Amino acid sequence: MLLKRWQWIAIVLSIIWAVSGGAYEWSVSTTRAHSRALAEYESCIEINVLTHNPALNLCAQRASRVFAVELKGLWRCVVIVIVTPLAVVWTVTYLLLTGWRATHRG
Repeated sequence: MLLKRWQWIAIVLSIIWAVSGGAYEWSVSTTRAHSRALAEYESCIEINVLTHNPALNLCAQRASRVFAVELKGLWRCVVIVIVTPLAVVWTVTYLLLTGWRATHRG
């Protein structure tokens, strides 16, 4: 079965969305995780300066844990961002085309 021109365009647009949407979600999530880890590190440093406790290694470990927690489930979010709009658009398109074909055939 040969695909029509609009089907090829839809497939190409879907691939572009999958790559760009996934990359965007990945970028936003990692940037947010990095910002929260950095904020944790800086607040830990401030507390250590105020209490005269020079435990910088402990601050780095806390920041690393915050970063890991923030990134937990990142792939799931990326997949949801990619698949949900594609599923909705393809389903709606299929239903509209089926309805249009049914009304124009009979």
